Amino acid sequence: MRIVRRLYDWVLSWADKPAAPLVLFIISAFETFIFPVPPDVLLMALSLGNPRKSFYFAFLCTIGSALGGSLGYVIGHWFWEATKDFFLNYVFSQEFFNQVSEVYNKHAFLTLYFVGFTPVSDKPFVIGAGVFSVNYLVFVVSYTLSRATRFYAVAIVIRIFGQKAREFIDKYFNTLTFVFAILVVIGFLIVKYVIGSGK
Repeated sequence: MRIVRRLYDWVLSWADKPAAPLVLFIISAFETFIFPVPPDVLLMALSLGNPRKSFYFAFLCTIGSALGGSLGYVIGHWFWEATKDFFLNYVFSQEFFNQVSEVYNKHAFLTLYFVGFTPVSDKPFVIGAGVFSVNYLVFVVSYTLSRATRFYAVAIVIRIFGQKAREFIDKYFNTLTFVFAILVVIGFLIVKYVIGSGK
């Protein structure tokens, strides 16, 4: 939890710097397949600092995620044999990855949309889309739509609640981390047993 908090604070440290929009774009891209802290953190901070640009920042996140997702797809599709030891040892487990393949056999579009919007880690799904040869058009459309929904939702929340949202997160960070973990588990169960079952 300390590591997560430190990464969270590091991401936030960019909020007042001129390069913040570029950093937001880069984090959005790399978070899709390797970086552990979601871009929502910096998106929220930048939107609080300049509410009029909140939709612009959401746009940067969306495009960054779409490009990063495509890069993850390429890694999975063309370079999996060369990179799989790294991903299976440091990013996600073999067991989890095997379950991803089962879910993709049922509903690729719905699965990608769900994991892109929710707290479920999308890294194995992004890489897996390439490994399991999910139709690229299905992948990029579903994933981009889900990320756009998520990031624009954050921008809208900031416009409505403003600074109160930031204060709430800072005050209850540990509790929210725990709740986040529970949501991840629930989200994956939904992917596996509801979407994956074809219901």
